Amino acid sequence: MSFVQLEKMTKGHITLIATGLIMPLAFFFHGHMRDFIFTLGVSGVVGCATNAIAIRMLFDHIYLLPWLKKWPLPYSGILEEQREEIAKAIGWTVAKRLLSTDALMRAVTAEPFQEVIRSTLGSRLREILCEPGFLEVVSQDIGKHACAFIGSDLFRLKLQQALYRHLGWVGSILVEVKNVRERDKITTQMQRELKQVVAYMCQDESFRLAVRDFLKNLPIKFYDTQTPLKEGVQRCIAVLVRDLLEQVDIEKIVADEVRSFPPGALSSIIIKITAENLDWLEVWGGVLGVLVGGLFWCLGKLV
Repeated sequence: MSFVQLEKMTKGHITLIATGLIMPLAFFFHGHMRDFIFTLGVSGVVGCATNAIAIRMLFDHIYLLPWLKKWPLPYSGILEEQREEIAKAIGWTVAKRLLSTDALMRAVTAEPFQEVIRSTLGSRLREILCEPGFLEVVSQDIGKHACAFIGSDLFRLKLQQALYRHLGWVGSILVEVKNVRERDKITTQMQRELKQVVAYMCQDESFRLAVRDFLKNLPIKFYDTQTPLKEGVQRCIAVLVRDLLEQVDIEKIVADEVRSFPPGALSSIIIKITAENLDWLEVWGGVLGVLVGGLFWCLGKLV
């Protein structure tokens, strides 16, 4: 709040100058009018100046010898002196009233946030699908896991049962033959053939395009339809988010961050937010000072 640069002049500075100019104006008058105008000027300057000093004392230390920074006025620089208590108060307010676990959970589970998740997942997934080699890797993984399942004993048993069932009466006889049931060459050969089919399928370009289309539309299909899977995933996400939030001490984090502000940073933040209103406090101090000065002058004459 310096007066040295004209471009930084505020409403409070203009009010202080204006009320100060009233005093020399009084010398152009005589008698009671001179006293009246001079009283208005003095009271206006006092009102504006006291408000300006009081505001500055909130943010900075005021020294009786400012050029030596000696003998600070008591209770000046309140924000810096009380930074520890202010940090705790801000941390408590943010954690308990602004960013409580319940408030964050309501925001996370709200429809607008779900729409953000869907659009973000969709855009990110499309970017991944465009990366070179991604579809090839996915197709190879699908083929590897599919071939592993086809080569398992469970699949061979189910294949045998299906084969014998479709053979009808002959199949029912073959099932009773132990050697055939345990060492079936037909199903083993079919397993090898199916593995080759799956491997060829996963290398085919049309299959990879089908995988790409499926993954691209997955977020839309998941969020646009209310399915038990979607409800279960949403519940799991809600529980996970709540557990994570309960493990994070937001109050301590905010308080520590405020404490770590460099000297004057907290004051600067508040000044940026309230600068306009603080200027008007100085203006109203000058205006009320002028009015009170005029009132006291009139009362003095009446008495």
